[in-house]
Amino acid sequence: MGATEGGAQKALELLIEGSNKFALDLFKAVAKNNTDNIIVSPTSLMIVLSLAYTGARGLTAKEMSDVLGLPSSMEDVLIGCNQLLKDLQHPVLKLANKMFVDESMQLKEEFQKNALEYFLASAAQVDFGKSEEARQTINSWVEDNTNNKIKDLFKPGTLDSSSVLVLVNAIHFKAKWLYPFDSEMTEKEKFYVTPDTTVDVDMMSARDKFLFKHNEELGAKMLVLPYEGDDFHMVIILPDAKDGLAAVEEKLHTLDLAKEIPTFQNITVSLGLPKFKFEKTMDLNEILQGVNVFFCFV
Repeated sequence: MGATEGGAQKALELLIEGSNKFALDLFKAVAKNNTDNIIVSPTSLMIVLSLAYTGARGLTAKEMSDVLGLPSSMEDVLIGCNQLLKDLQHPVLKLANKMFVDESMQLKEEFQKNALEYFLASAAQVDFGKSEEARQTINSWVEDNTNNKIKDLFKPGTLDSSSVLVLVNAIHFKAKWLYPFDSEMTEKEKFYVTPDTTVDVDMMSARDKFLFKHNEELGAKMLVLPYEGDDFHMVIILPDAKDGLAAVEEKLHTLDLAKEIPTFQNITVSLGLPKFKFEKTMDLNEILQGVNVFFCFV
């Protein structure tokens, strides 16, 4: 199976169109009844679930395809994911996929070939009967592929002798801002958790030209914060109302960033951004059921 440059780009566009919808559906499901800070990587999840999809059949394959918004052609799924992985190769971004298979199981040759060729995902055999050793092996691989940032991904007891296959995706991204914040301009300021509740945070400040837009339909201000090299960007969405986050989240499905960003204006903006660091571990079983997906591998 091969593809021309134009064919690969078309497959990628089809993949991204569906995955953007999946990203918003996933965020909505994660945010539901969750008042904590949230960090989630839809791309990471989409890639590893797309890999699983290539080995699924029947109703399971259809449900996965519908929820992930995958192209109707398996060829487009494979070529689109491969092109995405190629496009994401960058000195500041490390993305790796791996399959860990119980030594009693044998992957089908076609699935294993597609996994390696299109998802760059090799397979390693482990003995899930020795679940603690298998857990440590997987965790070590994740740690090695995230510059030692993600440690102990699988907690004790999460794997046992009934485990037969673990698909892992690891992403590590570290880049400097294109326009660095001046540490001398960082001061303690109030951050509104609710209209009546504030916390003191270290607020980074900058005044420069940024791509900016006020989206009246969304009820929010939008700003593009570029990283060094200008290949990656953070898009910040700030609700107009102090209690407007839930309303903005409800309208996010109407937002097409690919079409929205070209309408931004490059204007001078006074930007205040709180310094933050947080970690999040989530069990996605119920969350994925919240976006109407059910997986059954046999």
